[in-house]
Amino acid sequence: MRIYAVSPLARLVMFVFSLALMAVIYFAVVKPALDDADKQTSRALDQSQQALDQGQKQLDASQKRIDEASKESGGTSGSTKGATDEASKRLDNASKLTGCLADAGTDVSAVQDCQAKYAP
Repeated sequence: MRIYAVSPLARLVMFVFSLALMAVIYFAVVKPALDDADKQTSRALDQSQQALDQGQKQLDASQKRIDEASKESGGTSGSTKGATDEASKRLDNASKLTGCLADAGTDVSAVQDCQAKYAP
């Protein structure tokens, strides 16, 4: 077995080559995968936020109708209170789903767990 002394220039060339190889791997494989995962996460969060906004609008509209019906009838009925409570629970559940998805990030199994736990 022979041990060859490597010149400083050869060491520098090997170091630069190693850096170049790592850069190619990063930009060709790792970065596109990270960008794709980030886009998917952003889309999921946007969809969740849209669902939350829509749910809030529906809850506000329902509350307005309940208040109007309550004024017309002179009091509150048990069924309108139950409907309001159900809508509030759904909105709270959607909010928890959004938080869970944000915490899950790009972890696919965590996203699936969030959907299983909080999806309607």
